[in-house]
Amino acid sequence: MTDHQQVIKNWVDGYEARFKTKYVFTASDAASVKRLLKAGLLPEDIQKVFTQAWDIAANSPNTRSVWNCMTQSASLTRFAARFNEISTEVQANQPKPKAVGGF
Repeated sequence: MTDHQQVIKNWVDGYEARFKTKYVFTASDAASVKRLLKAGLLPEDIQKVFTQAWDIAANSPNTRSVWNCMTQSASLTRFAARFNEISTEVQANQPKPKAVGGF
């Protein structure tokens, strides 16, 4: 399976499992995946970001984060177009490591 096929499979399988509805794949989705891969992203990196974005959309008390992650990760095309913003939002919502030594 090519990286392109892997990203598409990961997205469709993940979307359908999470949202319990069929994902309607489009030609622009295919082009968007090619653009992400051409930028040097690996399939597992792409999957990590969209999975975490969907988690934030489902669980975050921050309404701005929920809106950004859900609306911008509703399709592969939109996700790819807003990848930088989404990955920044995902990073900002990661738990902060506990300080060592009580600091």
